Amino acid sequence: EWAPKNNWSLVETKKPVCSTDALKKDKDLKNHAELLGNCYLAHNFKVLENEALALTDTPTYRAWGLFYLSLISEKQNLKEKSLWLNDKALNLMPKNEIFIYQKARLLTQLDDQAGADAEFDKLYDSKLSTLALRSEKALKSAREANWASVKEILSGFSRDELQKMDLVILYAETLNKTGDADKAVSTINNSPLKNTLEASLYLAKLFEVDKPELIKAQDSYKKALALAKDPDQKSFMVEEI
Repeated sequence: EWAPKNNWSLVETKKPVCSTDALKKDKDLKNHAELLGNCYLAHNFKVLENEALALTDTPTYRAWGLFYLSLISEKQNLKEKSLWLNDKALNLMPKNEIFIYQKARLLTQLDDQAGADAEFDKLYDSKLSTLALRSEKALKSAREANWASVKEILSGFSRDELQKMDLVILYAETLNKTGDADKAVSTINNSPLKNTLEASLYLAKLFEVDKPELIKAQDSYKKALALAKDPDQKSFMVEEI
């Protein structure tokens, strides 16, 4: 099955260009569908919608037209409509990995984690090895308390990648669960999250329960208290201090 060369729905490109002139001149529908990926990345949704609708009238690329329309609906926060359109695309190309990935993402957003996991399971041994997919695999392993698997996956991430995918605290907890609490602490303290409420609360709990150092736990709660805005959170921290 054909797919856009850059797998644009799964990875970022540096300078996507949505050229309406190129679209008007282009007579090759395969290349046309490729160009629409750049329109999505460039957030030119009006052009994308018009061209995607045109693709749905072509037998060969109808599935891709439906997929692009699914992405537009997702951007409009019409998640159920987006899922419906993507399912229509999947009916035409049931093994298309990008469509399966989109379905898994949408099911996650619709709070159907079991359904999402079933779709992600179809992709873990596929040719797709994107940062987002590896992140999802790590999150699933964490939900299953399979910390050895989480560690194996996240150890392959760079520091910047962990930060980008919001996995720094998960990585720290993975280190903690696999017997390296000191490295869990240093992971937090050497990250941009060091002075955030979330990280302060995490360290407070770690020092209170997993690596008992009550003075450090108290200091972390005080730091969290200074960062907190929610009255209930503040009351909890005062009690802990």
